[in-house]
Amino acid sequence: MMQLFFTAGELEKRSNRGFWQKRHFETLNSYMCYWKSSAKAEMCGAIDLRELAPPSVGKGAADRVVTLRREAAAFLPAASFELRAP
Repeated sequence: MMQLFFTAGELEKRSNRGFWQKRHFETLNSYMCYWKSSAKAEMCGAIDLRELAPPSVGKGAADRVVTLRREAAAFLPAASFELRAP
């Protein structure tokens, strides 16, 4: 049985235009949800963590970037999703 934990905080995600955007993330059960800010006025998206391939971590100058790739029909607007600490 998979054990998941709750965590929350600010991360940056890369937009489909290549810009880094600061977002508030929270894990809720098996989902990682994100909003534009911690006020959580409107959810921007959610990622089903059970449907992702193991994450890859950048090397060298990109060592803070984690790339999440979907294996199946995870709710991602693209095939991959890049995150980093601000």
